[in-house]
Amino acid sequence: MVAKYPPDWSQAVTLGLGDGITRVTTVLGPGQPATTHSHSELGAVRTISVDINPQDEVVGSRLLEFVSPDSLDPDRFTDYVRQW
Repeated sequence: MVAKYPPDWSQAVTLGLGDGITRVTTVLGPGQPATTHSHSELGAVRTISVDINPQDEVVGSRLLEFVSPDSLDPDRFTDYVRQW
């Protein structure tokens, strides 16, 4: 089984991290169910976070899945990333 979660770059948020590094974060698969595959009653918001240096090279990245026993709102992914 393959689940596709394409990034929605129209919702991307950029943050300066210092040392010229920029973090670009966005939600993955906004049209997909906001639950985990391992447990249908756990809410989930999937995101990708990419760190870019001043030469426009990717120097780090992470796939993040925020999980909660309560429902999560994919539109609030930037709040979840800031809390992380």
